[in-house]
Amino acid sequence: MVSALARWGLLLAVLTVVLGGQMPARAEDPVNPGGSWFDARVPGESPGSYDPGTGGEGVESGGGAQGPPIGYTPICEGGGGGTTEEARYGCGGTVECGNGGTMMGRTVYYPDGSTETLPNVCVEPGEEGEGGTAPVITPGMIYEAFERMPLPDSDLTLQPPGGETLVNFDTIFSTTNEPKTTTIALLGQSLDLEASATSYEWHHGDGSTQTTDWEGQPYQEGTPISEFITYRYQDAFETVEPSVDTTWSARYRLNGGPWQPVAGTVTIEGDPASLRVVEGQPNLVG
Repeated sequence: MVSALARWGLLLAVLTVVLGGQMPARAEDPVNPGGSWFDARVPGESPGSYDPGTGGEGVESGGGAQGPPIGYTPICEGGGGGTTEEARYGCGGTVECGNGGTMMGRTVYYPDGSTETLPNVCVEPGEEGEGGTAPVITPGMIYEAFERMPLPDSDLTLQPPGGETLVNFDTIFSTTNEPKTTTIALLGQSLDLEASATSYEWHHGDGSTQTTDWEGQPYQEGTPISEFITYRYQDAFETVEPSVDTTWSARYRLNGGPWQPVAGTVTIEGDPASLRVVEGQPNLVG
């Protein structure tokens, strides 16, 4: 009996050496990832997911590498349990959980632009996100907030006034715009946005356009014509509908921090005006 046990012990030792000393871990055994990355997925996550436990600061592997950031979005009531874009900027109500907490959806933002949805978590009052970090505000969220700003279209001023101009005559185009500012709550953080008009595309109404980086100016006596935005219509006796599209750029700051540029622009199309192109009639005087 002893001899048989000894033989089995020797066989087990040989197998352990051949397999590199690895024995299958039991479910109750503690897991020690050591110095290599450990896949700490929860049920339902796809392979290769990052451990969501570090919140907005990204995931740190055993080797010290930082994973991508994780964005938090409140879950709206009545939204079927899914994350909605409106929740970031306020919705009818968010799903409560725990002791007055808010149910948050989570999205991993990978460097290649792809995303991955993680299971929802409950963020209690006083917690800014898992691991004590603030929910991540991504450039895409900031641009979306910029798109939601109530930016006006540009009122087109044409001269000569009165809805008529002459063929082969310098018709003056201009508009006016002031910077626009707004402050919103985005994922529980204060986001300041300041937008300015930076580009104008002038549609003459005859199929041609011109683009400028300034808004032009109304006619002023004594100012050279080169100081205005002008266009000469080539065909008389027709009615055209000129307009101007305004492109806005913006900068932002979070929680009173430094100003930074928003990645992307927003273009607002202007309403067309009606302009009749006529031919001047010579008059004899004397």
